[in-house]
Amino acid sequence: MDFQLNEEQLQLKKSVREFAQREIAPNVRKWDDAGEFPLATIKELGKLGLMGVVFPPELGGAGMGYVEYVTAIEELSRVDGSVGIIVAAHSSLCSNHIFLAGNEAQKKQYLPKLATGEFIGAWGLTEPSSGSDAGSARMTAVRKGKTWVLNGTKTFITNGHYADVVVVIAVSDRSAHTHGLSAFVVEKGTKGFRPGKKEDKLGLRASDTAELIFEDCVLPAENLLGTEGQGFVDSMRVLDGGRISIAALSLGMAEGAYEAALNYSKQRKQFGRAISDFQAIQWKLADMATEIEAAKLLTFRAAAMKDAGLKTTLESSMAKLFASEVAVKVANEGVQIHGGYGFIKDYPAEKFYRDVLEICDHRMDTAVCEIFQQLRSDVLALEHYGEQTAVLEDVCLFPVVVEKAEEGVSQLSLEDWFLDVDLLVYRLRHRTPARMWSTTTFAALLDVFLEFRFLDGVADIQSSEKCIENAFVESEGSWWVADFNQRKGAED
Repeated sequence: MDFQLNEEQLQLKKSVREFAQREIAPNVRKWDDAGEFPLATIKELGKLGLMGVVFPPELGGAGMGYVEYVTAIEELSRVDGSVGIIVAAHSSLCSNHIFLAGNEAQKKQYLPKLATGEFIGAWGLTEPSSGSDAGSARMTAVRKGKTWVLNGTKTFITNGHYADVVVVIAVSDRSAHTHGLSAFVVEKGTKGFRPGKKEDKLGLRASDTAELIFEDCVLPAENLLGTEGQGFVDSMRVLDGGRISIAALSLGMAEGAYEAALNYSKQRKQFGRAISDFQAIQWKLADMATEIEAAKLLTFRAAAMKDAGLKTTLESSMAKLFASEVAVKVANEGVQIHGGYGFIKDYPAEKFYRDVLEICDHRMDTAVCEIFQQLRSDVLALEHYGEQTAVLEDVCLFPVVVEKAEEGVSQLSLEDWFLDVDLLVYRLRHRTPARMWSTTTFAALLDVFLEFRFLDGVADIQSSEKCIENAFVESEGSWWVADFNQRKGAED
């Protein structure tokens, strides 16, 4: 296991950092104040190969991997998150959807121009009435002969006004729910398609965020991207890479906020010495640096797994969640270290704080749901015994427990909730051996127990804890009980 970048990756990191310091840093304040899209700079990034890092050379890309891609996004976002998210939405969403789902003709038509920055890309999934719940999308795609007619609106679309190519998801069969969504490629200037309102945002102001409006927009049949009805499935594949992008973006902004706070603490003097000499400031900086390193490990692990061809839904979601939380914490502490100057635009602390809230805060809850869905799916996995496969018949109770947990304490009886968990463990304890269970699943259950007790002062849940302990003692899981007791004791 190698935790170091190789020489080529280090050279890439150095080159991107130098470019960002030279071409981006002097313009950050101007772009932010005016909400100006840095078009010329984005075109320069295209010439450097940074708009198509992960795509093969025959399609105009740099032929690198996700580790290199994360490195580039990290370094750009360290100076300005707006530039980072412009590149991320272009590459990991729009271009990547065409690369993953498009046919050869579509790849050859669009990717060379996207990868070199000649075209700027956008990706449209979110609608005014459907965000995380993509299955509730209302935008329609109706087949008419050899054409498709699109009607509807997309919102919060990054690069919306400047995109030459948009990949958009629409409902082609309402009765099929998520299997009735299809993806389409739409070019700028297509009749019936136009960008709408540009959002006036709190942070990432140089990044263009806009509506996309489709009114009887007629597309030829060959603009269908992938298989009809597979738009949602393909989007979920695309989002595995997109989550890594958000993690890298968050990581870069956290590093920028930390470096700004560290430099300020060395320059600011109080009581005859730099404030970095005071232990209270040192504690803050040490915690910030430590959490950034942890976020970096999660992010680069997900990137390395992606390069290895492994499924990364869980790992990319964890990286996205943790890096987002770290970015918010670090930016907040950066403002505190700056004191009153943390609210002044002459210092970078306030911009980092606005930017991380814009990109990170509203994505945390969805990341938690993504992680929990993956943990829940562990229970449904089939374990092989030789050539036979056993199915956990009673596992259907687990989603009920999870859903109740997600409702919140105020909407259910804690006693009933714990009885459900007891019943779940009891039934599975008597029907399946411990090795049928995923460790992450029990870890999830344990964390839910401890979270409820810690947040809500629940003291009497010993029966539930004992039930889980007994289940493992009786089913060769005593090794896990030791970990259970250790973790439980740490929370007490």
